Amino acid sequence: MKNPRQIFRHLLLAILTIAGVSIARPLLATHIIGGELSYQYLGNDNYKIVLLLYRNCNPENTDGTPVVQSDKVSYIDIFDENGNQWPNMNHDSLQMTLIQESVDTIPNNIAGDPCLFVPPGVCVEVNRYEKIYKIQGPGGFYVVYQRCCRNWDIVNIQQPNTTGTTYWLYVSPLARSLNNSSPKFGAYPPVFVCVNRDLNHPNPATDIDGDSLAYKLYTPFVGAQENAAQPVPFPPPNGNIAITPPPFTNVTWVNPPYNQNQMLGPSSNPLTIDEHTGLITAQPHIQGRFVVGVLVEEYRDGDLLSVVRRDFQYEVGECAKLDAQIIAPDAQCDDLKVNFQNATEVAQNFVWFFNWPNPNPTSTQKETTYTYPGPGTYTIALVAEPIGACVDTGFHEILLQLNSLTADFEFNTYDCTNQSVLVLHDLSVDTVSPVVSWHWEVNFGGTTLISSIQNPVFQIPNPSSGTIKLTVVSQNGCEQTKIVEFESGGNNPIDDLDTVSVCLGSIAQLNPNGPTTGFTYAWGPPVPLSQQGLPNPSVSPMVNTTYPVTITGYNNLCQSTGSVTVEVFQPVNLAFTPDTDCDATIVHFINQSLNAPPGVFWDFGDTNHVADVSTLNNPTWDYPAFGSYTVTLMTPPNAVCKDTIQQPILLEQKTLDADFSFNYSSCEEGMVTVHFMDETNNSEDDTNNWFWTFGGVANDTSTLMNPSITINQEGWLYLTLAVKTSENCTDTTATDSLYIDLTKLPNLEDGSEVLGCLSSGVTLNPGGDTSLVYNWSPSFGLSCTNCASPHANPSQTTTYTAIVSNLSGADTCTISRTITVNVPHNINLVASNDVTTCDQTTTLSATVGLLPVDFAWFNSTGAQVGGDNDSLEVIVSGLESYIVLATDHEG
Repeated sequence: MKNPRQIFRHLLLAILTIAGVSIARPLLATHIIGGELSYQYLGNDNYKIVLLLYRNCNPENTDGTPVVQSDKVSYIDIFDENGNQWPNMNHDSLQMTLIQESVDTIPNNIAGDPCLFVPPGVCVEVNRYEKIYKIQGPGGFYVVYQRCCRNWDIVNIQQPNTTGTTYWLYVSPLARSLNNSSPKFGAYPPVFVCVNRDLNHPNPATDIDGDSLAYKLYTPFVGAQENAAQPVPFPPPNGNIAITPPPFTNVTWVNPPYNQNQMLGPSSNPLTIDEHTGLITAQPHIQGRFVVGVLVEEYRDGDLLSVVRRDFQYEVGECAKLDAQIIAPDAQCDDLKVNFQNATEVAQNFVWFFNWPNPNPTSTQKETTYTYPGPGTYTIALVAEPIGACVDTGFHEILLQLNSLTADFEFNTYDCTNQSVLVLHDLSVDTVSPVVSWHWEVNFGGTTLISSIQNPVFQIPNPSSGTIKLTVVSQNGCEQTKIVEFESGGNNPIDDLDTVSVCLGSIAQLNPNGPTTGFTYAWGPPVPLSQQGLPNPSVSPMVNTTYPVTITGYNNLCQSTGSVTVEVFQPVNLAFTPDTDCDATIVHFINQSLNAPPGVFWDFGDTNHVADVSTLNNPTWDYPAFGSYTVTLMTPPNAVCKDTIQQPILLEQKTLDADFSFNYSSCEEGMVTVHFMDETNNSEDDTNNWFWTFGGVANDTSTLMNPSITINQEGWLYLTLAVKTSENCTDTTATDSLYIDLTKLPNLEDGSEVLGCLSSGVTLNPGGDTSLVYNWSPSFGLSCTNCASPHANPSQTTTYTAIVSNLSGADTCTISRTITVNVPHNINLVASNDVTTCDQTTTLSATVGLLPVDFAWFNSTGAQVGGDNDSLEVIVSGLESYIVLATDHEG
């Protein structure tokens, strides 16, 4: 029994559980625990670059592979802002030699807790590399270091044993212009973190320039590969792999449950960092090794100058109290020599007292043996860590009598659906007299089962819990009893069966957990006949299929029936389309994947943001600038069918400038028709909506692309054009105006006819408006072709076209008119010859070639002397002249 203990202080100790593995693996440099880069400006373009590497300093990793020794030489590379190697740098100049005297082992108990005892075998050291570089030339630059590999048993990132790391820093043009030096982390990170215990770790940084500092968590970056653990600058000699320029890829969290907001897993107090002080707080609930990223940003006058990142590995283990534990029998027969075992897990120093409170006899061994002088009841005291700040004392009472019997047994349960088989095996011994009787009592739920055979078998309900009590008696009458608690229900093979998910075409194992000892399996169709008796058959269904099974336990004393359903998932085909907003930097990603499960993972390739990722199905990302980006889309880690694609996107600036032109499509007297033409400058050529607003001499609207309006009054026309694209981008012109000047042609009737006699002709458009521009055609018979009122004297009937333009308006208004000049045929009037006669009278005659005509005769004074007749009789009295006039029906 244990008496109340004297506890001076409880000891808390982080216990790291290390599981050995027997799987053969290649010799990898799985020793990287963390690292960081910083720089100091020394003047005259000289920069001191400092690389700190945290590594496992044990001879072996936790998986048994040897730890690679510290790199005597490490390599960095320096790139410009476009990812090109900085000029005048070569392979030798970019190497950094380990500063041996700077190698430092981080204290396992960095907090200085006197009650924190770290078990042996835990060792973390820091290696320092530094070198001064002259970096000349304009622009910012990147400093990059890459190495592989991380420890294989890290739990919060995928494929840690083949995942390298990248440590990098960026020196901006602004930082260079200010001769800035980066901040430096102060205290080392903790080697151990206690599970279910608050962590409060100061993580301050200092800056020699006195700039403002802000702290954040970040997702670390992957780096080198396992087949090229230490890349070198470009060009790599001897077939080595070169250090890659930015952008860099983040590690992939095992999500769920880990992500940047839960680096140590779910907790009521997850891992966080105070952005002002750098204090790291957490209360982790999961044990293991975890990758953690912490960064500090440096600001001056609100401008970001530099970012220093620390990539580190946290060990989370269970912390227990210092508890002195004695293992010894409560009673012992016939033997006064007692073996005392020590179950105290954390202490290293002990003092035993075999007859407390008598200070003698004693022992300082961890485990000891003592022979008592005779039978009796004794109190044993065990003091753990008797000298120090943490002390604990355990007590145990033992009854010694002349008896050599030890009661002991082992048990196994074989669990089925409703029943369990409890198999008991007696292990009792007596070194003096044989055991002759056994009395078993199995108690559960108010029921007691009894047996007196040495190795009984009981059938009990499942689940059951209770006690097993064995009382044995030796032949000499010594009696011993042992009571052990038991619980059934923990090894029912049916409970190990679960739905199996496979990708179409893959092989599924129905019982991947393997067989449970003591049970036989009988699978039914559609399991192939040759595999129906196997514990773990393999199948490859094309559709969701259920496979029945019967599992029988321990000599057919219990039986369970169940089934395994194999869910068949269609292969995933990832695809997406980017859709940009009007400003072309906000991108809406449209997921067009086939058969992709929820929770896809996006990496937008924006190196300006650490957390440029999303798990939304159709996310949106605001890029900082135009340019080319590589977007990665992958299925979630828990996807059955996996796929990953990378697709470049090019963001170019979009242009949308609303504009238009116009012309007069037709003109008439007192009316013009103006045709407007959209001339919007749209780089995407996706204008799909127009809205025209007219005011002044015409109040109207239109949604046509190229509308026309008719105006019948003079004055100002005001108009605006608003356009919209298929992406709902809009632009509107400023209000424009044009003056409408109507054209009036009162003496120029279209299609009119005039008479133009031979030799005399006719004037066209008499009194025409000389402020207008005229163009007459054809030119035959015209006195001019560009005057307002030309004289026309054609030799035959001719139709003239007048193109009249009014140049005083906003555009040239042109009116076309036609006038026909009708020219009759030639009358061909011929009078008789001159007459000389002595007669008192004579007859004058006239002939014409065109009939009918009207004749008129006139004397020399112009008086008409004859009517409508082709002849005239006149009196002869001296010399006299007569005129004959022939007029046709057209006058």
